[in-house]
Amino acid sequence: MGKTWNCTICTEQSFDRAIQLDGDNLCSKCIRHFFENAIISELNFPPRWGKRILDPRSFTDVLDADFLQKYEQKEEEWSLPPKLRVYCRNTDPPKRLEECGEFLGRRMESQECMRCDKCMWYTCLRCKECFSSPDSKVKKAVIEHECDPSADEERREVAFAGLERGKHYQDCPNLKCRRRVELKEACNHITCVCGAEFCYLCGQYAAAKSSHW
Repeated sequence: MGKTWNCTICTEQSFDRAIQLDGDNLCSKCIRHFFENAIISELNFPPRWGKRILDPRSFTDVLDADFLQKYEQKEEEWSLPPKLRVYCRNTDPPKRLEECGEFLGRRMESQECMRCDKCMWYTCLRCKECFSSPDSKVKKAVIEHECDPSADEERREVAFAGLERGKHYQDCPNLKCRRRVELKEACNHITCVCGAEFCYLCGQYAAAKSSHW
């Protein structure tokens, strides 16, 4: 019987081979859970152990091909700045009022439409408008429409019409991000998913330990 050891995460004792990360011993169950959490929320992506970014392709003995495919899909999506991501906006009232939300790819300058494999509708990769099509066999198609790339920003402004910036919402100051966040409670120091730290009231960059507060 081999030497026992304790997992750094779950603290359980094990006889199996330990997975070592910077001097820490981890069990295969915790490693799988660690990577699974990384693709559940963008806040946990990319997966880090201390300051080290972990690549799941280095753990193929505990992560199967199906998981690696899901990870690579999220990697493609979350590696893009939010303003360049295109999601399916199709709704199906009255059964479903919320948007489909399937990630379709990178925003483009051409009026090419991408089919959503989830609902089979098409979305323009330039203006993000959504369309149905009698022929949904092709993944990409050119559908005639009035393509206005500013329409997406206008829709966002309409959704927040009547609300006050700095009180009801704030925009991330990172120009590659520009996420719109809402604060229900807690302090006015915001850390965005992109890593930017800013003040909820004025929207300016402000680290937690800066003189801004």
